Amino acid sequence: MFRIIFLLVIPCLAFAGKLPSVAEDVKQSKIAWISFQAQRGDIDSNYAYGLLVLLGLGVQQDTELALEKLIYAADNGHQGAIEAIADLYFEDDYVNQDLAKAVVYYESLADPKSDKVNFRLGYIYSVATEVELDCNKALKYFALVDDITAMGNIVWLLATCPEDDVRNGYLAVKLGLKLVEQVGDDPIHLDNLAAAYAEIGDFTNALQWQSKAIAASDEQDEQAQAELQYRLEQYQKGLPYRMR
Repeated sequence: MFRIIFLLVIPCLAFAGKLPSVAEDVKQSKIAWISFQAQRGDIDSNYAYGLLVLLGLGVQQDTELALEKLIYAADNGHQGAIEAIADLYFEDDYVNQDLAKAVVYYESLADPKSDKVNFRLGYIYSVATEVELDCNKALKYFALVDDITAMGNIVWLLATCPEDDVRNGYLAVKLGLKLVEQVGDDPIHLDNLAAAYAEIGDFTNALQWQSKAIAASDEQDEQAQAELQYRLEQYQKGLPYRMR
């Protein structure tokens, strides 16, 4: 069982601000020119035409051709194309999700990376079964994001990572208490704090905060209730919780 929260609010697919400035009713002559330039090997044109073909803007939608154009641009160092391909493999909309490929493209982006990219890298290294768990990398990337959800994931990793040299229960408690003070009775942060107390062997507080997390959670969410109850039972046995 594992739980990393993925709630960073980012528009799906990082194309919203990166599409070529052409309306959907763009004259076919302009699209033909972009296509012609792409065939000649122009990197920016391959990126632009790849997005047009991917989204079917003025041309027939063709995911395979779009990937071909975007990969060409990415292989030639186009940062927008690299991020676009990473987003495609992360989001499971236009192509099948492949987080192992997504992480390769995201990591190849130049620094500084955006909050979205850093958050997704943290998420992949802590959750994706296709990628080897690496709590240190996950913590590094989450720490670059100024976001309450990212900070909550840091608390969770510090409390529950199976890598002994990564866990730091006392720091997790400190950060967890600060987050609970900020956000109030959010079951996610209450659950994180309970795990942190369990990590330092304070099961009295672990049980107290886990009970609060259960009380604050949605009773209709059976999966979440089951996971919270499972951790409560672990703490009743005097056992800390370990993610995946």
